[in-house]
Amino acid sequence: MSLESRIEKDENGKFSFLTNLDIFIQSEDYDKNTVRYAAFGKINSENKFSGIIYGYEGGGEYSEGYMFLDKYLPTMTDDEEDCIDDDTQEQMLKELISDELFQVLIDERNLFMTYDKERNCYMMNEKAFVLFNSNNVASNFPNDINPPSYANTYWTDDNRGRWSVEEINALKG
Repeated sequence: MSLESRIEKDENGKFSFLTNLDIFIQSEDYDKNTVRYAAFGKINSENKFSGIIYGYEGGGEYSEGYMFLDKYLPTMTDDEEDCIDDDTQEQMLKELISDELFQVLIDERNLFMTYDKERNCYMMNEKAFVLFNSNNVASNFPNDINPPSYANTYWTDDNRGRWSVEEINALKG
């Protein structure tokens, strides 16, 4: 699958995503190649996002966040004694949305951006630049939905919560 198969151009010459996923990518102002924030997932009929968010933490640090139905997966055990590592959070999300959908999220991410180990950040695929507007944003999110705030990227009125481990276990049945 190629990136070109995921981008379409309408009769007015405007480019847009051609995918079943909901995607929001913001590049850095100083370097359009560098991804500051990205969200890959699905927004359901209740406008709740489930998927993966990538964000700049500051000081050259980037991280990933995992969401299900507009709430972040837990990063600490319920007694706040232990951290929950990324691999465990990833497994939780797979169990909630399916292995197949999780792989689609990763595959689509890899089409639009790649991780640069030398620079320690995600870089945009140059062919995706046609999707960006003048605010350095490429998005197919519905107009009335802001992506989840994460790391050092915030939107006003974003009060998404966090699931507890107990709640996640109950959801998984």
